[in-house]
Amino acid sequence: METLTENNVIVENNHKTIGEQAILTVNEIIEFAKFNEYQLKGFQTLPSNIWETIETKVLTLSLNEVRKLKIAINNFRKKQTIHSANIFLVFLSHKVLNILTLKLEYSEKQLAIIKARKKYINLRNAMLEAQKLYKEEKSDFYKLRLEKGQKIA
Repeated sequence: METLTENNVIVENNHKTIGEQAILTVNEIIEFAKFNEYQLKGFQTLPSNIWETIETKVLTLSLNEVRKLKIAINNFRKKQTIHSANIFLVFLSHKVLNILTLKLEYSEKQLAIIKARKKYINLRNAMLEAQKLYKEEKSDFYKLRLEKGQKIA
């Protein structure tokens, strides 16, 4: 029976093929991270025999855990995002490898842009609040002048 459909999605819950697909998915995530210039956190602490470890440890997973691993692999293959990659990597690190969390993060430049945008939004909101107070004060002042009969030049 074929394990993959046309769009590269795993169909069966076979431990051996899931182990192989998990290794392929880790390689896809590494390529995805390099292409998008993301940071790979925790990959420096991986042992050299990581591929054999993944294959042997997947064999010891329960059927429910294999199903969850299959779902995580398929989700990354359907839509490659940081979120789907991190879901797969967290499952892999906690259930299969029993190490600290593997994680993808934005690049330093993207993190600086996000931080600057948050700062900009906070400053803009403060400016809009100050502008609102200014307009209220100005309108009250000129309304009183008009009520007194003064002409505004």
